[in-house]
Amino acid sequence: MPLRSSDSLPIEVVDAMVKETKAAGFDFIKILSISTAEHFAALVESCEKYHFKVAGHCAKPIDYELALKSQVYESIEHLQGYTWLREFEKMLSTLDEGIINNVAITPTTDWYYYSPSTSDELKSRSGLKYVSKVLKKQWQKDVDAELDNESGTSRYMYCAAQNSYEYRNKLTGFAYKQGANLLVGPD
Repeated sequence: MPLRSSDSLPIEVVDAMVKETKAAGFDFIKILSISTAEHFAALVESCEKYHFKVAGHCAKPIDYELALKSQVYESIEHLQGYTWLREFEKMLSTLDEGIINNVAITPTTDWYYYSPSTSDELKSRSGLKYVSKVLKKQWQKDVDAELDNESGTSRYMYCAAQNSYEYRNKLTGFAYKQGANLLVGPD
């Protein structure tokens, strides 16, 4: 079940939401975003209580180290948290913490590789045959709103990819060599 900060979930109902989600047969809660650090702490506490897992994004306001130590986070997508570390010793200790607590890294560097692509190149990717026409239309609106009219390339995505694709690949390889669990696949 996905969780977004836009869901405006009051902290008081987090426990009931986790209990109901598990009872409904879901395997885990996927965090796309979360409103506050307090919401995240409440989610971790409830997931620990009900022996339920969390996976997904690990962006602010989530306490990255709490996520790694929580015993409920199964995987962290997009190397979030890791990519922000610039001190080598901190990176090693963080990777070790993830390894000790069996938190997989889902690098999804595919998104960063294809980000400089044009709209037509993105539409020709083979995985899109599994996406509904309604969702593809919405994605096209989102892409069109972001496109640079001259080049047909997303200005934001191109800059982000140029600045991080190489680094993310190196970090993924380093994490693998350190013994990190990788959960790989396209985003």
